[in-house]
Amino acid sequence: MTLSWASTDEWAPHRTDPYVASTATEHRRSIPELDIDVTRTGAGSSPNVTIAAEEQGVVMTSTVLGFPVIARTTVPADRIAVARIGSAPRGSRWCGLDLASNTTLLYGPGADHTAISPEGLSFQIATLPIDRVHRAAEMQGLEVRLPAENTVTMMRQDQQVNLVSDVMFGYGSPIHHKGFRTGSGDATASAVARTLASVHSAGSRSVDSKEVVRVCVEYADIVYGMPSIEDLCLVAHLSERRLRQAFVETVGHPPKRYLLTRQLSQIRDTLEVVDTQATTVTRVALEAGVTHLSRFAQRYRELFEELPSETLARQAIPPSAQSRSPRFSPIAATRPRVAVV
Repeated sequence: MTLSWASTDEWAPHRTDPYVASTATEHRRSIPELDIDVTRTGAGSSPNVTIAAEEQGVVMTSTVLGFPVIARTTVPADRIAVARIGSAPRGSRWCGLDLASNTTLLYGPGADHTAISPEGLSFQIATLPIDRVHRAAEMQGLEVRLPAENTVTMMRQDQQVNLVSDVMFGYGSPIHHKGFRTGSGDATASAVARTLASVHSAGSRSVDSKEVVRVCVEYADIVYGMPSIEDLCLVAHLSERRLRQAFVETVGHPPKRYLLTRQLSQIRDTLEVVDTQATTVTRVALEAGVTHLSRFAQRYRELFEELPSETLARQAIPPSAQSRSPRFSPIAATRPRVAVV
């Protein structure tokens, strides 16, 4: 049974046309059974296009991205998921793992999926009820070992994994869609069961807290502002709890406090050296990504015990006449040095 969507708000089982997503909001609904949080990160050249089908509980999708996104979702607790990567442009990174063409990923029940997906990435995803996998295994006389909860594993390419890849490749491209083959769901469940009977891991992710902080700081510098916790979780491929843990382990403070203090310190650095005749506090703050000027001034004063305008005004006073309070930054000593390369 081929699935598509009656509107941007739901998908329905009675149409055969591909689902075309022109916005991040529409892309959120592109994969049945998964609620996806999506942020669009670039213009792109075309919409994102997905086709989907369902057979006996196995939901199969094939997607081509016409614009880049970062995305996050969670596999339902009663399902596992398999993803096959078709084409993987440079910068494709899912769950902290760098992608290549023909990469196969296995998701355990409840696993978080986080993705940095550039324009041009193509992939197939199948989500399977756990009992459907067991039935497929029993029919083949196999004993399977399901992936552990909350885990994501990159599969080592071997005969069994290649079988899964070949079956999912058969879903076809959403750009030249001719319909799913009858029996694709059974074939997917059978291939996944055979793979789980002899599963091999090519790599999994170990979290480096310092690297997490570095990636988040680099992202904050790129967007010229204060990223949301949700965006930081997407960029770092982590849950909010693990993200906070990484920052506290590395710099001794949670991410929002650390990044805010870092932003304010950078603004202070600028105010101390700019030409007072050529700029203003507002201009410096806006260029640093500040969006709420009154709130910024309050936080600046709480941190440095003076208003930003006082810092700037001091530049016009001869050094011998200055009586400035000592600079205060509670985390300056632990601020990592970050270079964008």
